[in-house]
Amino acid sequence: MAKGTRRSSETPAPQVVWTPAPRTVIAHLEGDPSGNDVPYDKLGQLIVLHNMLEVGLSMLLSAVAGVHGHGMSFPIISALDYNRKCELLKGFAGQFPNEKARIRKIADLAEKIGKGRNDAAHGVIGKTKEQGWVVHRMAGAKLLSQGKAAPLLTVQELVDLSTAAADLIERMEALRTEFEAAHAAVQSRNDQLTEIIRTAVTKAQAEARAPD
Repeated sequence: MAKGTRRSSETPAPQVVWTPAPRTVIAHLEGDPSGNDVPYDKLGQLIVLHNMLEVGLSMLLSAVAGVHGHGMSFPIISALDYNRKCELLKGFAGQFPNEKARIRKIADLAEKIGKGRNDAAHGVIGKTKEQGWVVHRMAGAKLLSQGKAAPLLTVQELVDLSTAAADLIERMEALRTEFEAAHAAVQSRNDQLTEIIRTAVTKAQAEARAPD
């Protein structure tokens, strides 16, 4: 192709948005001034909030399932994979028609935040002129090493997910409280009914033993 000829029929070469220069992009030591503008805190904030969200998700799942006060139920639920907890929460949603949409929205948003957390924890941080600080998704480093473009997530998107995570933790806590109160009310009614039946049976037995 002659020099200066436009390559209009060809796929444009991918923009290089990250290079393995640890002194300017990654692996800064604490106190290293060259890393002051790298938004490590934004990534860390999402990871920490995700950890809090996962605990809240376990507690909500226990409450929705009605096993929140049953011995080893919480440790068992806590041991489940994060995505599995989201799937189970969606499954339970069908049992509560009045709260189905609310529960599913919580589970869907939790899944979205979980994906963002994985990008923050396992992605490769870099910078573009157009978007500023970005994170290449988990396969980014491999793709870039092959000279290919890598999917990006902006740091601002991660900040937005952190805000959503903090809000979601509050919403989950409110829903958990409602479910625990509802289950407690049902248990109380059951206990009252059991006591009424027990009293009736005791009275009937006493009358049957009484002399004529």
